[in-house]
Amino acid sequence: MNAKTSMPLRQSKKPALQKPAATASTKRQFANASASHEPTENIPGEFESYGKVTCIRDDGLYLRNFVDGIPGKFVRVCDDLWPQSMICNEDGTHRAYLIKFKNQTGEWVTREIPVEAFIDEKTLHKTLLKAGFGFALTESSKAAFVIKVFVEHACPIDKTGIRSRSPGWQMLPDGSSGYIQNGIVYGGASEKFVLHASPGQKLPQQSVGRKKEFLALMRLLKRDALAVLVVCAAFASVLLRPTGQSSKALFLIGTSSIGKSILLKLASAIFSTIDKVMTWSGTDNGFEAHLAEHTDKPFVVDEVGQSNGRQFSHLAYRLLNGASKLRANPNGQAQSSVNTRTVLISAGEQSPFDLMRQAGLTIQKGQEARLIPIPVQENYGVWSCLDEFANGAEKSAEVLKRLPGLQAIAVKGFCRKVIPEIDDLAVTFENVASDLADELRGDIVIDPNDNVPERVLQSFALFAYAGLVAAHHEILPWTERRIMGAIRKCYALWHTEYQRNQPIKDDALLMPVRAFLQSQRGNKFKPLKQWHEDSAGVVAGYEHVLRKGEPVFLIHPPYFEKHLRGDHEAKAVLQALRKAGYLIEGPRGVPTLQVHLPGTDKRKSSFYAVRRSILLN
Repeated sequence: MNAKTSMPLRQSKKPALQKPAATASTKRQFANASASHEPTENIPGEFESYGKVTCIRDDGLYLRNFVDGIPGKFVRVCDDLWPQSMICNEDGTHRAYLIKFKNQTGEWVTREIPVEAFIDEKTLHKTLLKAGFGFALTESSKAAFVIKVFVEHACPIDKTGIRSRSPGWQMLPDGSSGYIQNGIVYGGASEKFVLHASPGQKLPQQSVGRKKEFLALMRLLKRDALAVLVVCAAFASVLLRPTGQSSKALFLIGTSSIGKSILLKLASAIFSTIDKVMTWSGTDNGFEAHLAEHTDKPFVVDEVGQSNGRQFSHLAYRLLNGASKLRANPNGQAQSSVNTRTVLISAGEQSPFDLMRQAGLTIQKGQEARLIPIPVQENYGVWSCLDEFANGAEKSAEVLKRLPGLQAIAVKGFCRKVIPEIDDLAVTFENVASDLADELRGDIVIDPNDNVPERVLQSFALFAYAGLVAAHHEILPWTERRIMGAIRKCYALWHTEYQRNQPIKDDALLMPVRAFLQSQRGNKFKPLKQWHEDSAGVVAGYEHVLRKGEPVFLIHPPYFEKHLRGDHEAKAVLQALRKAGYLIEGPRGVPTLQVHLPGTDKRKSSFYAVRRSILLN
């Protein structure tokens, strides 16, 4: 992988996992039993060790003694047992033999027997008894020895089992990198490994449905920009680590009953099932534990409004920084802190920033760059077009009807084709990311002093790239033009919403005041000493020179609030005038100034006093 990538997919290799060696005098021999009293069915071979031979058939493991080189009778040691494979954690630790055998009640079970138990016969005998193993031979040491020899020689060496603990990118026991998803190991030397459930866990359900049916649904949605965005963002979660990207978060924001939850179910079905969508009402602990289970895959959460603004702010920043403080998993079991990478996809009637503002929080630039709210402004709810449907509700119902039969079928094909070439794809993204961003930016002019739009644009570039990769491998039936057009449209929606929520700069607030004074000075203002004279059309205020010799505009407050503030709040414009030094305030910081009217003894009137120097800038 290119040296610029922050987290290389390939790392220095660890020593390959080795099967425990047999004793020096032990050698494997293959022969068929011939005497009539000997077992003759399903005998794969005999193992000679210290003059003892073992053989296996469908009713158990047998031992045969040799006396003066003459084979004796077979003695049954135990019921049938078969070593399935070696098994270990993703990092190669805690090695064990995975053995299938009949327990003491006659049921077939599969158990892990640690490699350490094979150190001596006594330890192995105790370990097997604890696992429910039934011995037919009363001599425990001899029976354990026979089992030890058989397991060490008969255990398959073509594949090593990996305990299922975490999804996503993992370092495999041989030092290569692989991607674990839905009980399958992809990439690297994945052909050497098979996934097994950890004790007390079950492997995820495999994919359901056919690729043809998934492609048909995607063709139905090809003109729906938000659907294209959600699907591409889901695939992008696999590319986060290889491309050195941090977590992303998309939020579809709009009124209720317009189909937002349907798109969340669509995103969930890409990798899992539609019932895996959780809500923000989960506890802080439980939420983080669920997120750890969605590392390197999309994490779909509905109902943003169920979150407390302050809790959401803290939680989102912590998770999207890549580290979560796991205290409990969804089953209440303690877990250690882990690094998480995900594309969080959520929806609600309020954006996360709305909740933060309501809680009185100041929104940070880092949050704006990572939490990406997209306003839903399509023609028919979340749908850009209806196709053959009468309304958006009918289209939503059709999509929802198809999704349960298409769970995880898309990611299966994506992983099979994309993971083996992930290193090259990561380098390619680094080379094309800038070009993708330029195309997605379109005609949008980005303030060079604000890095948030560019950072968000990089996230959209990754979404687009994931979609293009999936389309190249025929996982998606969309053209490059269709994908880029949809992602560009969604970025424009985000940028418009982002600009709308940004604090207005002081120059923009001052512009209506300056423009009015420059253009209307001659006919809307007159000298203050003429205040008592009637003058048609002169209603804005007066020009005057204060005692200290400073020329000012005296503007009637009602006229200012109606004609000089533009589209901005009067309070914001006055604050900008104050900060720029153009507003002369009254006592105790009040915005109006009491001015004596010439020709009267004590009569005064209140004005906004704006320095004439505003015209010069």
